[in-house]
Amino acid sequence: MKKMLSDVDKDGKERDWRGKKVLNRWLSESYERLGENKALRVMQCGSCLDFEVQKGANGEDVKRLVSAYFCHVPLCPMCAWRRSIKIFAQVSKVMNYVEPDDYRYVFLTLTVRNMPGMQAKAATDDILKAFSKLTRRKKFEVMSVGWFRCLEVTHNWNNNDYHPHLHVMIAVDKRYFTVYENYVKHAEWKDMWQSCLGVSYQPWVYVCTVNGKQHTQTAVQGTVNCGQAVAEIAKYAVKSADYLVMWQDRAAFRKKTGIKLKSIQHCKDLTDEVVGVLDSVLHRRRLVAFGGRLKQVHKQLNLDDPEGGDLVKTDEGNLNGELATILERYCWRVGVGNYELAKREQKCQ
Repeated sequence: MKKMLSDVDKDGKERDWRGKKVLNRWLSESYERLGENKALRVMQCGSCLDFEVQKGANGEDVKRLVSAYFCHVPLCPMCAWRRSIKIFAQVSKVMNYVEPDDYRYVFLTLTVRNMPGMQAKAATDDILKAFSKLTRRKKFEVMSVGWFRCLEVTHNWNNNDYHPHLHVMIAVDKRYFTVYENYVKHAEWKDMWQSCLGVSYQPWVYVCTVNGKQHTQTAVQGTVNCGQAVAEIAKYAVKSADYLVMWQDRAAFRKKTGIKLKSIQHCKDLTDEVVGVLDSVLHRRRLVAFGGRLKQVHKQLNLDDPEGGDLVKTDEGNLNGELATILERYCWRVGVGNYELAKREQKCQ
């Protein structure tokens, strides 16, 4: 019997290569139905995975990915997963490098009203332009030492509408929460964001403190620890459940959305409609960006582009620093629906 891929992270949790590849193939088929030339790129993404292998303390195989082809298509579930891991690692590195005793962090979510698909692309343009305006506002420039922002677009199946929004981590001087001349209140954030967007309604804005310390004298809406905030800001630009409808998940889909799937063709039709919209929204879009001091540190650390850069090396490796002696290649087998061991050999020392 062929050996199937098992890849466990440092916390003992199985990495879901198979699940991501199943979703990846469903997306590729959608692109093919839509006549998109990226269908083949997506199909080939993550088809073969090369690992270095060591023996762990309990005799188990411990793996680290060393080679693979990733398509870098924004909606690709495989690439989105790898990109999220990489962004988490990079933001954590940058935050650990800057002077931890001098800076605190504010977590900000900037939103607009939900909208139909035909408006989502233009609205996303408006959001990114508005954020650029916001960073040039005097209040923002005075309070911010640096920032990191990511774009997220959610799709609501019940109403079939879309919600582009931004998550932003802002580094501030440690005195920001005690010296009030530079402090921005929640109401001021809402007013500034509305003004930058140029809309008649006041959009929902969420602000909270990051670093695990309660600042009860401030007007923030809550507190999250650093790990929670970094995880939030590093998550996928779009969750696959928002655009991929799988026949085998029809019971869960109906429970979540109230929509009864009539056939596999119904799944395909729903998937294709949303994939078409989201692909247009995210096409050539800058999903993440650093600014100010955090951008400088990202450059100082010689970190590559978290979007267009290498998705093989994400700083998640489990190897203990010793030289690995085994190389294994796993390839996706369509008929099996899983990764099978294709080659195992001694690594040349």
